[in-house]
Amino acid sequence: GAFSAQIEVKSSMTVTGDFFKGLNYYRALSDSVGSSWLIYGGDNTFERECVTIVSWKHIAHELRKAGL
Repeated sequence: GAFSAQIEVKSSMTVTGDFFKGLNYYRALSDSVGSSWLIYGGDNTFERECVTIVSWKHIAHELRKAGL
């Protein structure tokens, strides 16, 4: 099957509420969005507002963990 996801990339080391504007906008437009990912310049990987927030340092590990 096809994998549907939206991915936003930010260079900042600090996650702010503004980072979610584009993800939330797209989610409101489409019923078929699978998962939402935010890749940022910080060190931690965590979940917030139904978004997987991934440090750029952990991208490969998180993609493997998600089965991609």
